[in-house]
Amino acid sequence: MCLLFETIKLKEGVFYNLDLHSERMNNARKTLFNANNKIDLSKVLNLSDNYKKGLYKYRVEYNKNIIKTEAIPYVYRKIETLQLVFDDEIDYAYKYSNRAVFDELRKTTLADDVLIIKKGLITDTSFTNVVLYDGNQWVTPLDPLLKGTKREELIRKRAISEKKIIFTEIDKFNKIRLINSMLNFDDQIDVEIKNIL
Repeated sequence: MCLLFETIKLKEGVFYNLDLHSERMNNARKTLFNANNKIDLSKVLNLSDNYKKGLYKYRVEYNKNIIKTEAIPYVYRKIETLQLVFDDEIDYAYKYSNRAVFDELRKTTLADDVLIIKKGLITDTSFTNVVLYDGNQWVTPLDPLLKGTKREELIRKRAISEKKIIFTEIDKFNKIRLINSMLNFDDQIDVEIKNIL
């Protein structure tokens, strides 16, 4: 049976976006494993005193049930360059623990990470959703590989909007911002368009 996981931000003893992580996990459990009982992560995650200071990536592995949890100290990855890679068959609609497809794509580049193009459309990097700025508004691809929890939070707050973004139109944007459960929008992890190879 395949394993999936959630990566939850744990900062100074506080878990972030547990409602969205629970929602995504329960949707995956229902679709993939026919599990109708909902798990509320806010009621099942135990926080030891060891993790009440600092920033951690709290990983929850699961299939029909939660299999394992662990907290790992988090260090920001420095991303200054991206390379366009093309893969029309890639499928990562669920957050599978097996991420070999991304490892293979990253082997093809000398850039800090890859920006994946599927059927002519911009999707995600190997570990983040993306948001692009055109000078007036922030937009995120309508069809990402994975609908991330930070992306969903920003859409629900109307801070960003969804749009199909053809890769040949990337030069209409000023910059691309990387977001995921560990990277807030305000962290401004940006890559200039000129640094996309």
